[in-house]
Amino acid sequence: MKKIIYSYGRPLKKLRFSINEVCNLNCTYCMPPGAVFSPLQQSLSKTQITDIASRLSKLGVDEIRITGGEPTLRQDFMSIMKSISSLDIKSLGLTTNGVFTEKYLPELWKQTKCRKINFSLDSLNPQIYKRICKQDALHIVLSSILKARELGFVVKINTVLMKDINHQEIDSFINFSSVYDIEVRFLELMNIGVAKDKLINSCVRAEYVESEILKKYQMKKIETSKDSTAYKFKLSNGAVIGFIASESKPFCKECTRLRVNYKGEVRACLMVNKHLSLVDKNLSETEEILCHMGRLKPLSKIEGTEDPMYQVGG
Repeated sequence: MKKIIYSYGRPLKKLRFSINEVCNLNCTYCMPPGAVFSPLQQSLSKTQITDIASRLSKLGVDEIRITGGEPTLRQDFMSIMKSISSLDIKSLGLTTNGVFTEKYLPELWKQTKCRKINFSLDSLNPQIYKRICKQDALHIVLSSILKARELGFVVKINTVLMKDINHQEIDSFINFSSVYDIEVRFLELMNIGVAKDKLINSCVRAEYVESEILKKYQMKKIETSKDSTAYKFKLSNGAVIGFIASESKPFCKECTRLRVNYKGEVRACLMVNKHLSLVDKNLSETEEILCHMGRLKPLSKIEGTEDPMYQVGG
């Protein structure tokens, strides 16, 4: 395996691969009103997805996370996960909203390398969940989360906190983490797509959440890898709480990730709008593209992007 070292000594290690842009939810901070999805034929085929992932694995990528849109909406979702599992990679993960995930869990566990699942869950209250996601599906998602935990997956919950919508649920999520031994990560609303207009009034900063937690619990820092997106704590009640503070505490300097979207276009960062296609490229051409993208990776926070989150890959 070849390892590409970017400027400032950052290796290419982690890939977020979005296999579709379609989603069954309409989360207020992600999906713009009247969103129109690209025709299905514009998405990569399973063969193309595997080919791109294979080339990247030969160039140093050893951790792949499959994202969307909502990846489980693809009819060939399991076939893709099995195909990528045949590659020489250290880790395969999945990010999902959990609505259609439960039926795939036994097969994912038995027949793929997938051992890590991140569930997007912004509320434990059915009414608030429906307000955010425009679907009455909280009970389905919770069932999927608990089933994944039962089977042995490393489960994490990603929660985007927003003022006057779900920020009052901090303690509920802490209790959930403690009871079910599942890590909950609080995300700051990012300056992306439709969320740009909501940022000033809605973003809940990690510093505020930490101060609220400290009113009730002791917090012990947990060591994480240098390029981790999250920093996290073990609380005195046993909960594990992480923070992805992209706005207030950006981690750009240590980032070792690239993103490939459902069309096979690679970009250096969520916030960098430049992208190049990896479709039908050989290994040498792929290496050249990655080196170019590596030079585009920022060392400090970029203000934001107009590109919708569901198209970039959450």
